[in-house]
Amino acid sequence: MGFFSPGFIIGAASSLTNQIEDAKERNAREIEYRRKQFDVLSRETQKELRKKKQSQEEQAAALETLIGQYPEGRAILDAIGEDTAARAGLYKDFSLRSQVDRSFTPKNFTKSVYQNGMTEDGRFDPTKVVTVSQPAPVDDLEATEEGFGQKIFRGITGAPSPRELAETDVSRLSSDIPQATVKLEKVYNPLDFDDSAWNKAYKSFADAERIELSMTPTGQYSLENLLKATGDTANKLRIINTLRQYQAYTEDDIGGITGHVKDIYETVKNLDDKFDTVVTQIAKDMNETSVSDVMSRLDEYVPTADGGKTSATSAQQQGATEGGNAPPSTPGRGGVGRDTGTQDKDLESNVRDALSTLIESNRAVNLEPDPNKPPVYEVEVGGVKYRVQNDAGKLTILR
Repeated sequence: MGFFSPGFIIGAASSLTNQIEDAKERNAREIEYRRKQFDVLSRETQKELRKKKQSQEEQAAALETLIGQYPEGRAILDAIGEDTAARAGLYKDFSLRSQVDRSFTPKNFTKSVYQNGMTEDGRFDPTKVVTVSQPAPVDDLEATEEGFGQKIFRGITGAPSPRELAETDVSRLSSDIPQATVKLEKVYNPLDFDDSAWNKAYKSFADAERIELSMTPTGQYSLENLLKATGDTANKLRIINTLRQYQAYTEDDIGGITGHVKDIYETVKNLDDKFDTVVTQIAKDMNETSVSDVMSRLDEYVPTADGGKTSATSAQQQGATEGGNAPPSTPGRGGVGRDTGTQDKDLESNVRDALSTLIESNRAVNLEPDPNKPPVYEVEVGGVKYRVQNDAGKLTILR
């Protein structure tokens, strides 16, 4: 039967003691290093988190300035409430879209969000447009409790406990904050006056009226023959010009404009001197709501049988009182066969006053995304909205 000598046993015990002491020192150094590393990274993470929160709060506040000037915008803000992440997400979405499409204005964005969030019963539901995701939760430290055997071993070796390891695990550090994503199924973006789609719309209209248009060397249709049209065709042309002038149509709507013009004409053709006033109101309302909404209630735009007026007709009369009648049909910027060269002499003065009021009330929003270009604002004068470029006090009415 074998046996160990006393010297061997004493030597082995001494070696084991030394190993345990070394292990305790290594473990002590390791946990101290982890704590210092965790403290440094924790401070950096908190600093980054504060920056993100501050940026998000600034974006949330900027959204109120961006869309709060519109009725739809105020409805959106009321529905979202004080959800900073949702507000910041909407503002960031507008910023990105406006960089891609310079013609995408705060008004377009507001209408896009509002229309995409509408429910069947006519309410605005922000969850249809904005989804807020929360950061992943931090691991539960209570789940790191150790068993009896682990405690014995740790007492001998000085090894860090599972809780100490979890508390100093840098993977637990996160600068994530609630983030919002915006989903717009359809974007409201009225066709600009000079959009090439209008040339195709005139061609469609000319085909319906059996008027032949020739092609220009630049690939556009020559509208010369349309200018010669008389009677019903000329009056229908006045309708298209007004819809174009007031940017009533989006790219999605323009395909049905020929049929729409026919229906509008049938509604207003017997209004005589109120023809231009009513057509102007229709175009303005399309821009404010939608083409489909106005087309579904065209009958509201004519006097009632007993001589009374609908609410829309009252608005038309008010527009006429304020100079809201459409200009006569002569060649000019306002559309094919339309002249806007003879504007009210006081228009620039009124626009300047309206712009000053906006700026003083902190409601003026710069629609020009390029910081190197003069700011562009939208003002309303006499029921008509204008975009105004303000170049060091020199105002230029863009539309």
